[in-house]
Amino acid sequence: MTISGSIRYTSDQVFVISKGHSVKTPPGWGQMVGVASRLVQAPEYCGQAYSNGDSDIYQCAHGNGSTGNAYVWRKAGTNHHLIFVVNQIANQFGFLP
Repeated sequence: MTISGSIRYTSDQVFVISKGHSVKTPPGWGQMVGVASRLVQAPEYCGQAYSNGDSDIYQCAHGNGSTGNAYVWRKAGTNHHLIFVVNQIANQFGFLP
């Protein structure tokens, strides 16, 4: 199985997938700086302070964080997704998170 560097990201209208290439070829997981940078520049990106996952994405995009592995990027995307959905539910019922 070939694993590509990617980040899955939830937004209000679409799911954004910022994808690189196989991690078996150089620069391996180092490609995640570019993958994260493309996501940070996307209009759907919620900002560094939105969630821990968003902070990890931002830090990597700016060369300050880990380039990680499949687990790290799945965790970042899942963390963002959970915070996003909790905020949607809270807003629907008039609660502030």
